[in-house]
Amino acid sequence: MENRSIASGIQYNNAKPWQLVAFAFNNSATNAQYFMYLMFFIYYCTDSLGLSAVIVGGMMTFSRIFDAFIDPMIGLMIDKTNTRFGKFRPYMFVGMIIMNISTIGLYWGLQLDSNIAMYTWIAVCYVIWNIGYTCSTICTKSAQNVLTNNPKQRPLVSGIDQVIMTGLDILIFSFGMIILNYFGGVEDPASFRNFAFMIAGFTTLFTIIAMAGIWKKDNENYYEVKDMTKKENQIKIKDFISIIKGNKALQMLIVAGSSTKIATSIQSSATAYFFMIVMGGAEFQAIVNGPATFVSLAGAFIGVGLAVYLGLKKSFVIGQILSIVAAAILLAIRPFDAGSVILAVVLISFFRLAERMADTNQIPMIADVADYELWKNGRFIPSMIATAFSFVDKMVSSLSGLLLGAVLGAAHYTAGMEVTPTLYWSILGLYFGAPLIAHSIALIAMKKYPINKEFYEKMTKENRERKAKMEMGA
Repeated sequence: MENRSIASGIQYNNAKPWQLVAFAFNNSATNAQYFMYLMFFIYYCTDSLGLSAVIVGGMMTFSRIFDAFIDPMIGLMIDKTNTRFGKFRPYMFVGMIIMNISTIGLYWGLQLDSNIAMYTWIAVCYVIWNIGYTCSTICTKSAQNVLTNNPKQRPLVSGIDQVIMTGLDILIFSFGMIILNYFGGVEDPASFRNFAFMIAGFTTLFTIIAMAGIWKKDNENYYEVKDMTKKENQIKIKDFISIIKGNKALQMLIVAGSSTKIATSIQSSATAYFFMIVMGGAEFQAIVNGPATFVSLAGAFIGVGLAVYLGLKKSFVIGQILSIVAAAILLAIRPFDAGSVILAVVLISFFRLAERMADTNQIPMIADVADYELWKNGRFIPSMIATAFSFVDKMVSSLSGLLLGAVLGAAHYTAGMEVTPTLYWSILGLYFGAPLIAHSIALIAMKKYPINKEFYEKMTKENRERKAKMEMGA
């Protein structure tokens, strides 16, 4: 079999360097759009369309919940797919098309006759977008299992992705408002439409590159269980809950991942409000987030390096600890006035670096959990494992929009209002308090996560021996 290598007595399925680089673009393809939604969705609905932040936040929550229930069905479909175009590539392509069309439609600036019609249009576009997003993100998580199972290669995919994401961070979170103002500003719907076309272009290009990266590996020679139509290999939707119950590694990763995801979602959604209300002006977004984004890239390299030599679990834990420390310092010192900008840049940069260390390793850990399922229960169902993770992740993170909308509503927020102490502390609590709690929960969950470096080597060797016996028997 091509691209196989033996190290430490274990036969690994290795990917070529260019395949690792290319496939890493798939996560960036979806994140280009996800970042835009985090940054601008509520802002667009409130300041450009004049809709209620509370209602829009509620729509986001219910749309994400609906999408969470769609996840297992899409995951099951992917696991049962085996076409001439592979298992994953068809869903990557379809997901790209759905996301692009729905994003451009949503941000088109359409003005209907009533608020009810506007809410309906926004909700439909957002639900459809989530379906496309799910098709693509499931492949990001599950196709890793056919790309490579070498523990020194898996972290590299995520590390490469983090480099690409740094560019997206700079584009959207650091200079998003500046670009939007260049296009016409928040009151001009055409500015959001132009931004949406730009993001759709990135998504298309990145998806095509990623499909090329997985092309030679996306075939049955690399599926641990080739025939999912056999009775012993069949999985149904009703097995979804039992999959979660029977996989301790999945349970602990879900707790850690979903807690940090909701905090990240809340923080990202509150970015514009943080710089406008707490820091005192949109111009501070580039001043603070620009350097912080570049510094955070070092966190990706550190996280990958630690994962290669210490294992994914230890690297993930170190990132959580540093994130807790950084968030606590920021809340205690609060260097957000005009005279403390340099200190704010330094501390927020350290916080971004720590979070990036942890986040870098989360996706390859999902692939490890899929290998754990094969080792423990003999089932090659990487997409169902990925959707089990994303199901809970979406159910929890769906609360971010509702929480932000509720906080803004409770603080009686309206565009252009004077900053009140209640509004100031509410936004600050969301921006740094939520991550502090979330990383603490993740750290506790990791104590019971069973896959460390030594266990992974043992598990991979036994999975390979099992597959060899099955092939000999066939």
